Amino acid sequence: MKKILLPLLTSLLLIFVVCGSSDTKEKSDAGSNNKEKSTGNIEWVKFDTGLTTAAEDGKCLMVYFWRHGCSWCKKMEKSTFSNETVIDLVGAYFAPAKVNTGSNDIYHTLKGNISAKQLAKSFKIRGVPATYFLNQDGAIITSLPGFVPADKFEIILKYIGEEHYKDKTMDEYIKTLKQSS
Repeated sequence: MKKILLPLLTSLLLIFVVCGSSDTKEKSDAGSNNKEKSTGNIEWVKFDTGLTTAAEDGKCLMVYFWRHGCSWCKKMEKSTFSNETVIDLVGAYFAPAKVNTGSNDIYHTLKGNISAKQLAKSFKIRGVPATYFLNQDGAIITSLPGFVPADKFEIILKYIGEEHYKDKTMDEYIKTLKQSS
């Protein structure tokens, strides 16, 4: 009996330690007013904070719409948003905002207060994940519905971040990339 009890107690202790430490981290992440829970090393902010930061820094706003329980969102966060090149490009060119479409968060905008659900509806979000790119004035440049692998996301980040969208189509941009390699 003692041979079974010791491993069982050790296992339970490990479970409590692991669960307790992750719960503490989530509580400390949730305590920040303007920062969303970090995914990788991207410094996500709330939508209204992102709008302000984009305007102040002269950057585009990248808005990532997601919700709890979304397996494709988890995949996007674990593979695309944790990619070092993606992290660097987002940091260089964008103010990244993260919006949980299932939350009741309220954002303060020039047009008034809006909930996360209303914001998703105004962007016509039909499914998540979805990524929108806005210019410094808040006008939509383009959107990406669904999961996007890191290698393709890098190309899109450069296309928008380096402002190639102003003078060429995405197809033209990709052709220039192929010609230069």
